[in-house]
Parts: sequence; C-alpha cells; structure tokens
Amino acid sequence: MLESIKVENGVFGPDVASLQGKMVWHFPEHIDPTYVAIPPEIISCNLYVIAVVDLMFVNGLPLVSLNWNITLITVSYMPSCMIVDLWKGMMQIVLIYCWWELTVTTVMVNNQFDPL
Repeated sequence: MLESIKVENGVFGPDVASLQGKMVWHFPEHIDPTYVAIPPEIISCNLYVIAVVDLMFVNGLPLVSLNWNITLITVSYMPSCMIVDLWKGMMQIVLIYCWWELTVTTVMVNNQFDPL
C-alpha cells in the first residue's frame, strides 16, 4: 500500500489543493490611494452628456439605470413603476449629474417611459 502511494505521488505530483489549504496566508500590502486632479481639457470635453435610461427588475424591485458617454452607471431604486415614481427616479439621477456640473442634453428611454 505504501509503495502505491509513492508511485502515485511520483506520477501525478503532490496534491496541490491540499497544499494550498495548508499554506500560511499573509496580509497583502496596504495600498495608499492617490487622488489626481482631472485635467480641464477632459472636463470641458464631457460637460454635455447624453443619458440612456432603462427600467430593469432585480429580484422584483424596479431600478433605473443611467449610462452616458463617459461610461458612468448610476442606479436608483424606485418603489413602483407609476408615472410619478418614474419621473422622480429620472430626476434623482439627473440631479446627480447636475451636482457634478454636467449638463444632460438628451435622455433616451424605451417604451416603458412613454407616459412621461
């Protein structure tokens, strides 16, 4: 029996999963975040944005997602799909962009937003 274990270990090598489970874990090095100012040239090119809004359901909860030309995605929870809640959800997201001093020039939506 012992001989067959030695032969198996020589043919297949050591049990890597077993060895990885027994190795000592070390804390990773601390990463110090460095904040860099965005150059004014980049900001001036992205002041006006086109928004794309879609209504999705995740675990039965409606969400509004907004994506625009600088590939930022925001998500806002909406309590229902009523017209008032759709409008509040869209305005909440547009106000986020206004806070960043961006101007939403166009909002593209699908048929779910027709009542607006």
